Amino acid sequence: MGELRLPTEGGLTLLADFRADPETHRLNTPSGRIEIFSDDIDGFGYDDCAGHPKWYEPSEWLGGSRAARYPLHLLANQPATRLHSQLDIGAVSQGSKVQGREPIRMHPVDADGSRTR
Repeated sequence: MGELRLPTEGGLTLLADFRADPETHRLNTPSGRIEIFSDDIDGFGYDDCAGHPKWYEPSEWLGGSRAARYPLHLLANQPATRLHSQLDIGAVSQGSKVQGREPIRMHPVDADGSRTR
């Protein structure tokens, strides 16, 4: 179908002032710079929120221990009949439901539930 060339010059540069002069245009952080580690957040001592970027295994995912027993992985799109839950009570959203629930399309093999890995 062809290609699309995106502009590489003259566009928006994020944090342009800071990048040009980080001393004059300090960021709103304790150091005035981009921070990968936060003493404040680390000081909270939360098990699920380190002071730095970190991988936390989700409670449910295909790489987790529960996936062996429950192998269905749901990927959901945004329903066309509403914006998040804000319009869920509206007539258009309610009219798209089946017995009061959001409809789902699923392969018959997955829906059968008797399939094992």
